[in-house]
Amino acid sequence: MALAQLFAEDGFVLQGGRPPVRGRTAIQAAYARQGGGALRLRALAASAADTAGFIVGAYGYADTPGDQGKFTLTLRRQRGGPWLIFSDMDNASRLPGRADTMPAAVVQRFVDAANARDLAAMIALVAPDAVFASFPGGAVLAQSRDSIHAFYARMMPRLSPGFRITVRPRIVEGALVIDQEHFTGSPDEQGQATWIYQIRGGLIHRAWVLDGLPAPTP
Repeated sequence: MALAQLFAEDGFVLQGGRPPVRGRTAIQAAYARQGGGALRLRALAASAADTAGFIVGAYGYADTPGDQGKFTLTLRRQRGGPWLIFSDMDNASRLPGRADTMPAAVVQRFVDAANARDLAAMIALVAPDAVFASFPGGAVLAQSRDSIHAFYARMMPRLSPGFRITVRPRIVEGALVIDQEHFTGSPDEQGQATWIYQIRGGLIHRAWVLDGLPAPTP
């Protein structure tokens, strides 16, 4: 992957809610798992002197208006050599004030992030030990935040630009949110699925999709 070649051999990727990634090979694997659509970057500040430099900026995805996050790049080079990224630190932006942790609000942000192809925002709403499974069969679709990240990273690049999820109806019972999710997009993406989400502490800890209904699969 050309992007990984922009990093120093011992460079870092530091993403919100995920462990550090170090080294070109690991960075290439990490970026290969990510979705999110076409990336937009804009610099807010930058400076360089001799063998070290930095860039502070903001990023967004595809045609979603505004910035979805911010980043800092630290740069280094051998004297007279090319600039390489030593570290890339980024995290998704949050609205001012405390985010609504009520179950329905958490699930709605998850759906909104999916429609925006903002994988980082989706995964920020998932607990580290979360499990996504079928119901009532119990087949595990993904277990752990990293596995769920990989699940959606495989799915997103295959979706058409017009793919969208709408929810009708939604039922909330305590910590459980039951959504009937309708899919629109290309002809082979039409369908619906019923998902049941269990929310604790503002995060999705368990999610089940009803057996026998068509749903996007990785």
